Amino acid sequence: MGRTTDLRREIKQRFFPLMTATGFTVDMRDAPFFFGFRRMTPDVIQVCDVQWDSYGRPRFVINFGKCSPAGVICHGQPVRPEDVTASATPLRGRLAPGRHSTIGGWFRQDRPLIESILHLSPLRSPAEVVTTLLTLFHEVEDWWEDGSIGLHVRIIAMRYSRDIAGGAPMAGRRAIL
Repeated sequence: MGRTTDLRREIKQRFFPLMTATGFTVDMRDAPFFFGFRRMTPDVIQVCDVQWDSYGRPRFVINFGKCSPAGVICHGQPVRPEDVTASATPLRGRLAPGRHSTIGGWFRQDRPLIESILHLSPLRSPAEVVTTLLTLFHEVEDWWEDGSIGLHVRIIAMRYSRDIAGGAPMAGRRAIL
């Protein structure tokens, strides 16, 4: 059993049902590195994914975005609506409980050193971590709904991506809003 097994199970048991109940389909083609979710409506495609730490630590972040129902052009190549991911959308965001833009601000089961000494345990329970995700996820839903940016959300405009449905490419370098 790997270091992330219990946390992955908890996400599948508690976060997946929330997403499917609100009309998202699960996309596991990039697992184990990403768990993807996509909701397609006549007006918009909303996507998000759980991005896991590349070193196998029990940490993850939520990436999200939206685009026109026609899909996007990413790095000069068209991306079909059923293949759009958060990283391909022209305007995307990240949900993380911490203020750091680095992995230190991600959702994490492993405690920082000082905290693990104080709590006499190196790990939080998987349920605690997923409860934090479920508590904060409304900030993603708010951004999808009306563009509001919550305390735990960072929005990034990507210059190499644009909507197929008439959007112009973003000018300049990536911008953090």
